[in-house]
Amino acid sequence: MDTVALLVGLGPLIGWGLFPTIASKFGGRPSNQILGTTIGTFILALIFMWVRGLAFPSGSDLLLSIVSGIGWACAQIVTFLSFRLVGSSRAMPITTAFQLLGASLWGVFYLGDWPGVTAKIWGGIALIAIIIGAYFTVWSENKTQENSSLLKKAVIWLLFGEIGYWLYSAAPQATSISGMEAFFTTSDRHVNRRDVLCCYRNSGK
Repeated sequence: MDTVALLVGLGPLIGWGLFPTIASKFGGRPSNQILGTTIGTFILALIFMWVRGLAFPSGSDLLLSIVSGIGWACAQIVTFLSFRLVGSSRAMPITTAFQLLGASLWGVFYLGDWPGVTAKIWGGIALIAIIIGAYFTVWSENKTQENSSLLKKAVIWLLFGEIGYWLYSAAPQATSISGMEAFFTTSDRHVNRRDVLCCYRNSGK
């Protein structure tokens, strides 16, 4: 196993793990949270693009990067809204499970991942374990009708949000653009989409 690749993979694990906790700690409306997240991502993307000397994508690469960014922005809006319903500690296991399931099934059926019967069997077992783990994470011993209703609503929202996360990961795979080259363009779409949402929310106050 490549140790460097494993360590690089732990970076997003830590970042995505702290992200919902920090967003919930700062509070604010979903429009505030999503705009703040986007500005930070956009600034980092600008610095990263400048340091690496990357060219701005064009043509289909640009279009698919934009689709990817819009998908992520829409999905993240839904995720932030679900935080208000059931809290980040219950919403995150659900959306993470949906993302892992969606990405894995897309990889198996479209990209040809998990070649061979053995790989598919072990992969299927892992997906079942993810579902069971997510269920027990959000399970509550003292259930109320109101809490059950909110959880059900959050699950439905997050299920639709998975469509956005699927676009976010699948769109760049339809072209030859690398993740580094797509980073700035997707973050740019995050900013534009979230600016619109923030203005809309504020106008309704």
